Amino acid sequence: MSKIHKLITLFISVIVLYQAPLCEAVEWQSLDSSQQAILSPFSDKWTTLDEAKQLRLLQAAERWKGLSPDQKQMAAERLQKWRSLDEQQKHAVKKRLREFRNLSDDEKAKIRSQYKRFQALPEHKKQQLRERWKGMSPEERRKATERYKQRKAKQEQRASKERK
Repeated sequence: MSKIHKLITLFISVIVLYQAPLCEAVEWQSLDSSQQAILSPFSDKWTTLDEAKQLRLLQAAERWKGLSPDQKQMAAERLQKWRSLDEQQKHAVKKRLREFRNLSDDEKAKIRSQYKRFQALPEHKKQQLRERWKGMSPEERRKATERYKQRKAKQEQRASKERK
């Protein structure tokens, strides 16, 4: 086969490949009863969803099946809270999530640890901290964050010396 013939074959193959859908559309009737029950809010518009969206929803339905009743309740509450946000608030949350995903694994672990510590506090203490934070100006917040980081670094230095 000549070089030009191989190039034409490759070119045609690439065109066909890129025009083929990455995943097949799923017919609503082909879903099992549990999938249909979970995805019922999408039943009316299922055929208008692109294949990738259908796939993401099916994957979410499978994850949902594996959740405990408590986890399902918590997820439902989070979804309700998300729906109550306006577009500007949703944009801010998505931005923070992107920033978090770009952090190193160590930085993510520190944030998760701090969050767990916060969650372990009594409710009245968490509320006090929230109110205090809300009452701060951006400059005060920046300074408080910097002081916290400095204290944390000193604690880590002391702990490191004690281990030696």
